[in-house]
Amino acid sequence: MYTTQSPLVNRKTLLLLTGLLLFAIAPSNAENWPQFRGPAGQGRSSETGLPLKWSTTENIAWKTPIPGQSWSSPIVWGDHVFLTTASDDGQFCHVIALDRKGGRILWDTEVFKQVPGHKDGRNSFATPTPATDGERVYVCFYDGSFAALDFSGAIV
Repeated sequence: MYTTQSPLVNRKTLLLLTGLLLFAIAPSNAENWPQFRGPAGQGRSSETGLPLKWSTTENIAWKTPIPGQSWSSPIVWGDHVFLTTASDDGQFCHVIALDRKGGRILWDTEVFKQVPGHKDGRNSFATPTPATDGERVYVCFYDGSFAALDFSGAIV
């Protein structure tokens, strides 16, 4: 199990969870968000009626603790929310899928081990945002290693 110990990491985890929760409150038939900054890479959505503000209690559908460290944005396809995370020391790289409706972790797959080096204190070893084509999830980590997984969490 990988743990979170520094206050900075806790804030990062909180930000990640907040982003996940924003996606989670949209209906399950809502627009897919397959990459960083959305469908066209512009950070815009065609969805309407989305909340304009939220807090720890307002406009939140669910909360799920996420192990490890991450700085990537979550992506959404259908009923899946995908994100990357790495162990605190940066060696163990994971892809996690959550159920969009309830926030339950569907799977947590370790895709590989990397040799971590220097990183900026504002980042993590799981900074790049995943991407999907609706069939596979593509991820990249600190050392430039790539992986592809199917929606069941199997490395392809």
